[in-house]
Amino acid sequence: MTSAPFEAPSEPSRIRIHFSGLPCSTNRAWRTFGSRWVLSDAYERTKRDVAAAVLVQCRRLPGGLVLPWPFCRVTIHLFPPNWREIDVDNRSKTLFDALTDCDFWPDDKCVTEMTVQKCRPVRGGLTIVDFTRSPDRAEWLGFPPVTLDFLPPRKTPKKQG
Repeated sequence: MTSAPFEAPSEPSRIRIHFSGLPCSTNRAWRTFGSRWVLSDAYERTKRDVAAAVLVQCRRLPGGLVLPWPFCRVTIHLFPPNWREIDVDNRSKTLFDALTDCDFWPDDKCVTEMTVQKCRPVRGGLTIVDFTRSPDRAEWLGFPPVTLDFLPPRKTPKKQG
């Protein structure tokens, strides 16, 4: 029995990182000391936790980044430490900033779709983030590129002279 040699895929179909705790809320990212604004310890801890998760759980590309695609979809699963209410949209911004700071991607502009799911409580809290390849720009929503042919032509003002 002969079989074709195994070939590893050139790029992963999904990247997953996880770390204990939740990302810092945007509302708690900055603190004041007198008249100065500084990053809070909670935000610094989020940056440190995300950087450690990326370093241990991901493979860097030759350019130094981790994300191998130009665009991606992100699914965030937040497992809070208790049943206390959390505002999920405030958690995603600090998570994305931390991913940018640790060179996971060039910028969070490459995210075409984001889903944030609040899950059941887990002791100590847990965050799981899944990244999957997103189609190129023209295919984001399954439509052809948008043209603005339906708009009336732009009128240019007459020069007075």
